[in-house]
Amino acid sequence: MEEIDSLKKVVRGTVLDDEASREHYASDGSIFQVKPQAVLLPANKEDIVGAVKWVAQKRSETGKETYSITCRGKGSDQAGGALGEGLIIRFSGYMDLVEEVTDHSLTVQPGALCTTVENRLATRQLFMPAYPASQAFASIGGMVANNAGGEKTVKYGSTKDYVERLEVVLASGQTVEMRKYSADECAQKIAAGGLEGEIYQKVRDVLEKNNAIIAAHKPKVNKVASGYNVWEVLGEDGGMDLTKLITGSQGTLGIVTDVTLKAVHKPSRSGLLVMFFNDLASAGKAIAASVKFDLSALEMVDRYVIAMMRTQDPDLVKAVVPDGMQDPAIVLLAEASADDPAIITETLNAFKDAVSGLASSTTLALEESVQNNLWKIRRAALVVLEHVPGNAKAVPFMEDVTVSPTLMPEYLDFVYQVLNKNNVQFSVYGHAGNGDLHIQPLIDLSDPAEAEKVYRIADAIFAKVAKLGGVLAGEHNDGLMRSPYLAEVFGEDMYHIFQQIKTIFDPQNIFNPRQKVYATKEFAAQHLRHDYNVHPEAGDKQS
Repeated sequence: MEEIDSLKKVVRGTVLDDEASREHYASDGSIFQVKPQAVLLPANKEDIVGAVKWVAQKRSETGKETYSITCRGKGSDQAGGALGEGLIIRFSGYMDLVEEVTDHSLTVQPGALCTTVENRLATRQLFMPAYPASQAFASIGGMVANNAGGEKTVKYGSTKDYVERLEVVLASGQTVEMRKYSADECAQKIAAGGLEGEIYQKVRDVLEKNNAIIAAHKPKVNKVASGYNVWEVLGEDGGMDLTKLITGSQGTLGIVTDVTLKAVHKPSRSGLLVMFFNDLASAGKAIAASVKFDLSALEMVDRYVIAMMRTQDPDLVKAVVPDGMQDPAIVLLAEASADDPAIITETLNAFKDAVSGLASSTTLALEESVQNNLWKIRRAALVVLEHVPGNAKAVPFMEDVTVSPTLMPEYLDFVYQVLNKNNVQFSVYGHAGNGDLHIQPLIDLSDPAEAEKVYRIADAIFAKVAKLGGVLAGEHNDGLMRSPYLAEVFGEDMYHIFQQIKTIFDPQNIFNPRQKVYATKEFAAQHLRHDYNVHPEAGDKQS
């Protein structure tokens, strides 16, 4: 293709535009499939600048929306955020250096894998607590794009809480450094002009003008990877921190080429309390009560996951569920971590007392080997669901809804009603402590009648989320699936603010279009896959 040939002249890296490559990068870990025009495997940061300028020029000359850029790590995104019709830039394996590690931070390129970073930090008794369950193949750039979290988020927060500095290529091709700047430093950037100066001035204007609306619509949850994080940008001293906007923006505002993350001390000990519940209501009350305790994790699996495990790996269930016990409706796993074992014991015993009238049985484990055995029932959940026999597969589309833990009983009861009404089998597991549960219905997407259930269920569940003050994504972000619902969940006024933020950063809409704002259910529905049967890495099988 002549246009792609001109791109090859401005980058040193490899540009793939053959049919096999385009097909390969048309899918990720989501239920969607969107074929790109080409894929760039960048050689260096200069390639990113060159690609941005090339796309911006082509968009200006032609007005075609297919001139766009979508960034990608390992392709494990479950909402379709790594898919686009234009140019895909694949970072993982190409810009993946760990550049510096200190006793309090690390600086890496976006393609670096989370597990590589964790291994380097472990030598200093440090860790980056926002790691996701997919850390073995999740890239740091993807974590920043999605504001990733995981089981430790209930205590330590999400990726946004650890981003200290970002190097970002703007829509103009200018490379800038973002961090927390004082009011005087922001004024200097505004005075210098250019797109960077415009961004600081216009973002400040939008946020200050709409301060009351923004405050009134702040999500009532402590784990958010949905919309744009407009709540933490302005400092009380007049300073600004645009890393809070870029983190979680899913590549729609700029391209990150360098990341500095804060690292923290990793507690040397942990303990685990496993709780068994005979009914959903009791488990919900225990989850609601958990907010009073200093837990480092509170995870959950339901009876459907346990039933699937019994058919695939019965020994794994036996290691957790005592002999003679009927499979519980819900299993909760509460972890406490500290250097002092007395603190762990005190915390877990106090929580155990709090749920004594709710749980049918409990198991307390302080030995590491026993804890590892018990954790397997939660950490094997995704693998078990991926190997369900038959055409119906566990499809991710409502898997990241997050509501306040105190509202968990009402939310779960509603979810069970909706899914049972639609005659679908489903599983529930995830981060109960944050109210972020991964609920995946088993649906055969090759059957049109079954596929229609995706949006029928989503419409009902997402409307309920809006009423409960929750968000559509706690850690997986919006993507093609959830972006069309942002106006409903956040309200039209907030959605308009999101649109203004996007336009300020990206006036030509070249960065990951149809994500976050200006997204439609029609486009997403037209790109539903009919053969969903993959591991989250399936969009990246060559890696």
